[in-house]
Amino acid sequence: MRLALGQAPAARLRRHRRHRQAPLQQRPPHDGHRHRTRAGPRRPGGRQRDPDHGDGGARPAALRTRRRALTVVGTRGHGGFAGLLLGSVSLRVAAHCTTPLMVVRGDQDADEHHRVLIGVASDADTDALHFAFREARRRGCALRVLHAWQSPAAPHGSHAASYHLSWDELEQLRKGAETVSQHAVAPLRETYPDVDVHPDTVCLGAGKALVEASRNADVAVLAAHRRPRHIGLQLGPVTHAMLHHAHCPVVLVPVG
Repeated sequence: MRLALGQAPAARLRRHRRHRQAPLQQRPPHDGHRHRTRAGPRRPGGRQRDPDHGDGGARPAALRTRRRALTVVGTRGHGGFAGLLLGSVSLRVAAHCTTPLMVVRGDQDADEHHRVLIGVASDADTDALHFAFREARRRGCALRVLHAWQSPAAPHGSHAASYHLSWDELEQLRKGAETVSQHAVAPLRETYPDVDVHPDTVCLGAGKALVEASRNADVAVLAAHRRPRHIGLQLGPVTHAMLHHAHCPVVLVPVG
């Protein structure tokens, strides 16, 4: 967590620890009744739980993030699965966060690569882009803006003829994909003239591309889209892939 705690001013940063059970508080006697504890409803077998920790502390922790500039969750995962970055409680916190949330391994420090990574699906991820630019400027490092796309001609090693696409059509798709990251950063270059930004495009699944790119990044930034008519964020397969397998801390920035 030493790495994570350096990401924001201490006065505005709150670190949430998982599985920290609140101490039971004794109530004074009242009207001749016996002492009781504020432990919440009983579970089968006589066990009691704190109502603030009924969801593993995830929902209360997420609600406390509303006024934070950055919330940091440290985790090593559960169940002995090698490579898992995120535990179940941290995953629920991520789904309900309302401000930027950083998820970082609690048992190792990241190597220094002097690079911030952001994955973009379109130029609509403005809030996440601003966060990434500011983070790169604060760190004094480069910013890689990565857009990943897959050719519809070969999802499983198939040939273009199977999909009736000519090589010219595939080339047009490639050029269109390359403009996504360029268009995304274009309006921000003047706002952050001191940031060394590198738009990039790869023909690969987004999750795999970002996980691989995270090997050479100090922190990765992702846009987390709010779900229409629902509470919380939409954590899709790309976000899950990064949260579970990234090689550097991951910051989710709520957008939409």
